[in-house]
Amino acid sequence: MNGARYGGLAVLRSRPTFPSATESAHLRRLVRDTEGLRSLLLDGPLARGWRHVHSDVDIVMIGPSAPRLEEPLEPTGEANAFAFYQEGKRWCVRLRTEEQVDRLIEQIRDLAAVTSTAGPPAHPPLAQEAWDDVISLYDGESPAWAAGDRDWREALREAGLPRVAAQRAARRAGGLIGQACTQLGNGDHRSAVLAMSQAAEASIDAWLAHNGRLSPGEWRMKHCAMLEHESAPGRAPFEVRICWRWLTHADLPPLGPEDWVRDCISFCQGLLADCAI
Repeated sequence: MNGARYGGLAVLRSRPTFPSATESAHLRRLVRDTEGLRSLLLDGPLARGWRHVHSDVDIVMIGPSAPRLEEPLEPTGEANAFAFYQEGKRWCVRLRTEEQVDRLIEQIRDLAAVTSTAGPPAHPPLAQEAWDDVISLYDGESPAWAAGDRDWREALREAGLPRVAAQRAARRAGGLIGQACTQLGNGDHRSAVLAMSQAAEASIDAWLAHNGRLSPGEWRMKHCAMLEHESAPGRAPFEVRICWRWLTHADLPPLGPEDWVRDCISFCQGLLADCAI
């Protein structure tokens, strides 16, 4: 498999130092200067193991107060967040209280319960910013010396986050499939192909979430590569190259738009059926 093209197995097999000695020293300083800190989680490429030399350092800090910093801060466009530069790298820090995190976990638990009942959820669907927080808590990694006394990933898993994420992506996929069918019937092949490309992304995301892999869309193919790499030979439910074909329209010229859309619908429905969605 071509690691660069199909999601980066080469990168996954050569995980960089996590984090570097310089970054660790600065993280320790942040911990020291933050009163009442409960957890420090590294997010983004640093946590997922496929960073590059210019990657930002993304951090989630759970505690009651902000650290005292000498570095000049810059606005991030988000409340309770700040950024600064250290040795040429941008450090992006989001501050959350434990109460806010517990509220998110309760919302996830409520949404997970709704998937098996007919009643309405007690909480509205999560806004995108709140959803980003949930993914950061689930995907984040904590250095051993900074680990808090709560496992946020396990708390979210027990609350049913993988099921909620799979249902969320599956609903999006279903809507896009219906949209593509309508456009195909109206002879708008170009729009149908675009809708099915997005449906394929959402279907893959649903399948990944069903298997406990949650991440922003840009990590989609790398998570596919990880699952394929970890599966026993012959047991992988799909190969990365098959997903790649649909996401890059590789078969569109020989098939033609109508057949391509119909085949993509079959691919998406197969993934959703595998998730029992």
